[in-house]
Amino acid sequence: MTQEFVPYELAVKLKELGFDEPCIAIYSNANPKTGLYTLKKYRLTLIKQASQKDKGVKAPLYQQVFRWFRDVHKLWGYQIPWSGNMYCMQIWRLIEDSETVKTIQDRVIMNTWEEAELACLEKLIEIVESKSE
Repeated sequence: MTQEFVPYELAVKLKELGFDEPCIAIYSNANPKTGLYTLKKYRLTLIKQASQKDKGVKAPLYQQVFRWFRDVHKLWGYQIPWSGNMYCMQIWRLIEDSETVKTIQDRVIMNTWEEAELACLEKLIEIVESKSE
């Protein structure tokens, strides 16, 4: 089930971009036995199981993040089957004050669906980061 959640490193970047949606899990670095924190290893913890003191990073689902990019930044990112066992990542942007869409990134081919999904999310983050600079 952990593959449904955005990796920790990207969750941190999303937090920096303003992602603050409710999530069902966090990345926690608290040791469940001692309650001590370590910077070396983060683990996925369901919100109900996290202690009140745990200030981990929200762990959104991929689908939540793609919806957030659509709703907040007017960016659509998705993967489509390509040729054989290959997958294509595509990103579209709604041009402001119109109903026209513009291709930003097209036909980045990956070996697996998961690679395409991750590459798409990384590109969406990069686009929003470059807009805010």
